[in-house]
This record gives sequence, C-alpha cells and structure tokens, in this order.
Amino acid sequence: MSNVLSTGMVKQVMSLETHIAGSEDRLLDSLHIGSRNSASYITARRAVTFHPSSAASWKPQGVRLLRFNLADQSGWLDGSTLRLAFTITNTREEGALTPVVDSPASMLRRVRIVANGGAVVEDVEEYGRTYQMFSEMLPAQKRFNNVTEG
Repeated sequence: MSNVLSTGMVKQVMSLETHIAGSEDRLLDSLHIGSRNSASYITARRAVTFHPSSAASWKPQGVRLLRFNLADQSGWLDGSTLRLAFTITNTREEGALTPVVDSPASMLRRVRIVANGGAVVEDVEEYGRTYQMFSEMLPAQKRFNNVTEG
C-alpha cells in the first residue's frame, strides 16, 4: 500500500472538511433548552427584584393594595418573565391552608398596569378568574411547570 493519496481523493477530503467547517451543530428541538427567541439587539439580560412600595404586609382587614414601582431607565421588561412571589401565613390556629387553585395569582381581584405615571396599559377587573380560566386551558405539561415553579 502506498502512503500517497491520489489527487481525486485529496479533493474529496478537502471538500468534506470544508463542508463540516461550514456546518452548524444542532440538537434536536426537544433537547434544545436555549432561548428560541433572540436577536442581535438584545445585549444583556438581568434578573431584578422589586419590592412593593405601598406596604410590607397585608391582612384581610388591613391594606388591600399592592403597588410596585418598576422604574428602570436602562431596559425593558419582558412581561412573560415577570413573577409575583409572596408568602402566605395561616393566622388561624385550627386547620391547615389547602390551595384550591394553581396559583396565588387567582386571589387577586383586579390588576392595573399604569405606565409613565398615568397611562393605563392594562386594567383587568376579574384577574383571578381570568388567570385561572387561562391556566385551565393550558396543556398539561405547561400547567404542571407553572405549578412547580410556584
């Protein structure tokens, strides 16, 4: 056997190397966990926490308004990534709290989103019912993920 390749074989090897170098490795869509929606104009992503500006705790007979000031001069808020997190404390001595809905968001009666100090962007009067109704219509796996996240 000769250690010298024919010129035809060299061209085929070069062509294959060129093809491999120009191709992109991709996972199956079901295994791909990265962001599907991205663009070159997205330069950063930050996780931030905003605390309520109205009160620190709420009781059934006390303050019933949650107000958050989400002012940030250097970025945009992606509403699909917004999460409201809070702790529910049982003030009764008898009986445990048993959730009857997927999320505490169903406890909210009304949600208003006001931008720039006065422009009403959204005003959902029966937010809890609306949230629960949309939650019921989600596919089972997405609903399970939402419940697990909460």
